[in-house]
Amino acid sequence: MGKPMMPTMPTPESKLLGLKIIQLLQVGHNNAITAGILARSLGESNDRRIRLAIEQLQHDGVAIASSVSPPMGYYMPENKEEAEAYAKSLKDRARMIFIRRRNFRRAAGLSEPKIGQMALGI
Repeated sequence: MGKPMMPTMPTPESKLLGLKIIQLLQVGHNNAITAGILARSLGESNDRRIRLAIEQLQHDGVAIASSVSPPMGYYMPENKEEAEAYAKSLKDRARMIFIRRRNFRRAAGLSEPKIGQMALGI
């Protein structure tokens, strides 16, 4: 099995895009901005580069949260409660991914690894 995908080494162009994104992001969940709106605001033809740049910023330690419930989009957490809510949503999403993986492995007739298996505290 391959290594987890990590963002690639940022180029000067992607660093500049990241700085522009930080300037446009608003504070607070109620001010969330979709990747599509960010892309249009920055003259990008689609939101893929925006999403990748945000992923790189998050990897670099910038606290950018996102929401899939209205208002949807990216934002900078306004307070500890918003940051905790986003962290909880990531934990819930990870749990659901592990459940889907388990169900898929069972449906495909694949056995679960036994040696070196670790229990995740999620």
